[in-house]
Amino acid sequence: MPSRRFHAKSRNGCFRCKTRKVKCDIQKPACGHCSRRNEECVFPKEPPRRSSDLLSDDISENDISAAFTESHLNDWAPLMTVHPSNPDQLLLQNFSSRVTRIMSHSHGLQEVWALKITQDAYSHAHLMHGMLAVSALHHAQTSTTSKAEADYYQELAIDHHNYCVSLFRPVVTEINAQNFDPLYASSMLILMFNAVFLGSSENSSYSTLASDIASLSQLAKGVTAMRARAGNNSRLYQHYRDLNGSPPPPLPEGINRVILAIEKAVDCLPDFGHGSDKKPVYLKTIALLRYTFYGFVLNIEHPALLFVWIAMADARYLDLLMAHDLMALRILAHFGICLLQIPSEWCVNNLGKNIVNGVRRIFEPKMAWDAQHRPRAAPTGLSQKNTIVLPIHRRNDSPS
Repeated sequence: MPSRRFHAKSRNGCFRCKTRKVKCDIQKPACGHCSRRNEECVFPKEPPRRSSDLLSDDISENDISAAFTESHLNDWAPLMTVHPSNPDQLLLQNFSSRVTRIMSHSHGLQEVWALKITQDAYSHAHLMHGMLAVSALHHAQTSTTSKAEADYYQELAIDHHNYCVSLFRPVVTEINAQNFDPLYASSMLILMFNAVFLGSSENSSYSTLASDIASLSQLAKGVTAMRARAGNNSRLYQHYRDLNGSPPPPLPEGINRVILAIEKAVDCLPDFGHGSDKKPVYLKTIALLRYTFYGFVLNIEHPALLFVWIAMADARYLDLLMAHDLMALRILAHFGICLLQIPSEWCVNNLGKNIVNGVRRIFEPKMAWDAQHRPRAAPTGLSQKNTIVLPIHRRNDSPS
């Protein structure tokens, strides 16, 4: 599939028409399409045109470097003070000034993403589309002022992501020292996009949550395998701190409490009899959950380590998840709740929210059916213990 050219186009139509890919008559305050459909009509903001704008709207490597340098000198101040007429330019500015701070909390690695990786994108189309995809999704969820505008940028994100994947697949097997960083960067962006986009569509079927997690696990394994091929010249490769026989660091209280709760639930399961063969799988998965958050606490500047649990998930656990095994789903929900307790992490917070909502929607029909068909017990003065307990509690930081 050929890559799009990055050039200026007429961007005067409303966001609804852009999303539908139909010609807008640009009648304000509401165009003809939106008027007939009785829908909100929102037009892009139109910044004043300068003489330099009239000459060219093309994006250059120097423009991006200069933009990053300006934001760097101003303590990474956001560049989104205006809406450029070229959405790709807006998205590249958003990536350099805001998304790079999500990729890592290491200032040096943020510079690598904002300077070297952005420059590499001009000679590696898969990387350019990957950056624009994640930036468009980030912009749609954090900076838009209307649903029509958010829908437009989400559709743009999907288009760029599809281009990225189609261009990435043929070249990923040709990895070498010269193209390692662009390919490794694209693989991380593809993983990040799928993590954030998981369940984000209003029409998404939450019955696919388990298979989506299994697919995400395969993507994470691929990123891990690619990382192992890094050469000495890689600017993206990072050495992570590990325990090295030292006692594990204390986990944040909320996360430790969540993990203790699911450990206790699994410990109460029988060691013998029907279903007891699943218990070792559950315990191994929860041990990996602790290991993942220990690694994150030791490397707090690298939130990507939170994907270790997904990347190293046991195949038997994923099989149980695909079968909608209740305890496997509860463990997944607890992982999502832990992610929600990490402050100000756009990617992992979205993944946590989507996991928690997805598990809840799987459980709710079953609990409703159980409540409807459960035989009425004779009153004994003792409350009957519910055997299916949702590990999801309504909290201020949990999605509704």
